[in-house]
Amino acid sequence: MLRDISRRYFADEFELNEPDVEELIQEALTTLAKGIEKLEQCFDQGHEAAELKEIAHALKGNLLNMGLPDQAQKALDVEDELEQDRELARSHFLALKRELENF
Repeated sequence: MLRDISRRYFADEFELNEPDVEELIQEALTTLAKGIEKLEQCFDQGHEAAELKEIAHALKGNLLNMGLPDQAQKALDVEDELEQDRELARSHFLALKRELENF
């Protein structure tokens, strides 16, 4: 479902043909996977909130660029929560990660 949303977004927003859309999907997916992995590692290694926020912010931007505003909002929630409640931010991140695994 999320992949279909991104496909439509890329095709409509950028007027791309199917092969170009698929190439863009693969590139976005690679970037997304790297961001998720990096954020998870930083959570696990106890990195500072500022570094976690920077990675969550980049993840949010990637999701927006993929035409996934609802998931981008969830990444923003993680970013915002890092100052107040790190465990809640981690919990929300893990929920977002699970949601994106089906991309």
